Amino acid sequence: MKTPSIIKRLTFIFLICIGFLPQLHAQWFANPVINPFGLDSLGINLTIAFGDLDNDEDNDLMVRSDLWNDSLEIYSRNFYYFENIGNAALPLFAEVIENPFGLDSTDTDIYFSRNGIDFGDLDNDGDLELICGFTILENSGSANSPFFINSDDFIIDPSEWPPHYGCENGIYPRLEDIDNDNDLDLLWNMCGPQSMSSYHSDILYTKNIGNESEFLLDTLYYYITGHPWVDAFQIAASDIDLDEDIDILLIGHNGVPSGYVENTGTSDSLYNDTFLYSPFFGLTIDFFRGSPDFNDLDNDGDQDLLIGLEDGNFLYFMHDVSLGITALEVIKISIYPNPVKNVLTIETDYEIEQIEIIDVLGNISLQSMSSSNQLNVSDLTSGLYLIKIHFKNGEIGIEKIIKE
Repeated sequence: MKTPSIIKRLTFIFLICIGFLPQLHAQWFANPVINPFGLDSLGINLTIAFGDLDNDEDNDLMVRSDLWNDSLEIYSRNFYYFENIGNAALPLFAEVIENPFGLDSTDTDIYFSRNGIDFGDLDNDGDLELICGFTILENSGSANSPFFINSDDFIIDPSEWPPHYGCENGIYPRLEDIDNDNDLDLLWNMCGPQSMSSYHSDILYTKNIGNESEFLLDTLYYYITGHPWVDAFQIAASDIDLDEDIDILLIGHNGVPSGYVENTGTSDSLYNDTFLYSPFFGLTIDFFRGSPDFNDLDNDGDQDLLIGLEDGNFLYFMHDVSLGITALEVIKISIYPNPVKNVLTIETDYEIEQIEIIDVLGNISLQSMSSSNQLNVSDLTSGLYLIKIHFKNGEIGIEKIIKE
C-alpha cells in the first residue's frame, strides 16, 4: 500500500538509548532469503505488490503469475492472493487464493501481457484501488472486504504519451507521491522489443493534477534520465538513500545489471542524473529479471524488499542497518552470524541476564537464563525470528535473526 507520508525509524531498537542513535544515510540489506514467511514457488514471470487488503494493519501480498493450463496448453495469467495471517512485525502468509475479490482472468484488458500491479487509495475513501498496467480497478467493496471493478471514475488515457514499443513485456506502474503534495502520482516503466534481438525500456512519470480524493493525471509526461538501460524490466520506488525523496530501483533484463536511479531533485520533484549499479547498499541483484516491491515487512519503520522472480520463487532482502552506518556500534553490540545455522554469538559490553528467541506467532521458541554470549539455535526450524536480549542493567535489545 502506498501512502504519501514517509516514516523512518532505525532497524535495531534499543529501548533505552534510541534517542541517541545517529540518523542513517543509506539503506543496507541482509543476504537474501528464498521463499520467506510461508511463501511457495508460484508459476513463472511473477509481478508483485503489497497492500493491507483486509484492514488488519499488516500487509498482504498480491501476485500475478503465469501458470500452465493443461487443457488449453497455454500459460494462464491470473491474480494470486497471499493473506498475511501473522502480524505487522512478523508476517506469515496463508495458502494462496486464485483470482480473489472479483478479479476475472477472462478480462483481456487487465490480463494483457505481463503488466505489473500496484495498490493505492485513489479516492481517499480508506480502501485500496488496484492498478494493472494502465487499467485501474476501483474497490467497490470496503477496506476489509475489497471487490474490484472497472469504473469510469478512473480512466488512464495514454494516447498522448510516448509510443510503447508494443509493450510486449508489459507496463509496470507504481503509485507514489512524487511531488510531495499528499496525493498519488503515476510512475511507470514500459518494456517492449526494439528489434528481434533487443528491448527498449523507459521510465516515465506523470503528475496527479487532481487531489487526494480525485485521481486525475496530467497529459504531460516526464522521462527519468540518468540510467543506461536498453534492456530493463520492472521497477520499485522508495527513498533508497534516505534523503526524503523518491528513488527508483529497476531490475535488469537480458543480462543488464540491476541498480537504482538516484533522485537528485527535491522532495517535490523528480530529477535524476545519477545511476548506481548494483550492488548498492549491500544489496546484490544478479538474477535474470524480477518484480521488486519495497515494504516495511517487520514493522520497524524502514523499507525491506521482496522480489518475485521469473522462475516463480520469491527473494526477501531484510533491511539491516547493522550492515551500513551502524547504530550497533554506538551501543556496542553485535549479533552474528545472521542468517545463522547453529550457534549465535552476541558481542556486547553489557552483561547479559537472559535471551529469548520469539517466532512469527509471538511464541517464545527458545530461552536462555545464562549470561553466556553464545546461544545454540540448531534445533529451531528455518525462518524469521526476533532475538530479545535482557541486560542486567535493565536495558533490552531486540534484533531480527534468520535461521537457515
